[in-house]
Amino acid sequence: DAVYRRLEDAGVPIAREIVDNPWGDRAFGIDDPNGVRVWLYQVTDPAYKAALI
Repeated sequence: DAVYRRLEDAGVPIAREIVDNPWGDRAFGIDDPNGVRVWLYQVTDPAYKAALI
């Protein structure tokens, strides 16, 4: 959430609002200067996080 707020405060357009996904992460999207969508996410479910390691 801190990165989201920092980008928003800096005037970066948010392409996809922050959302809690049912598969265990929290994510939002921005578009880079070339129009490429960049997703930023954080794993929120400990079971999902353990499966990634």
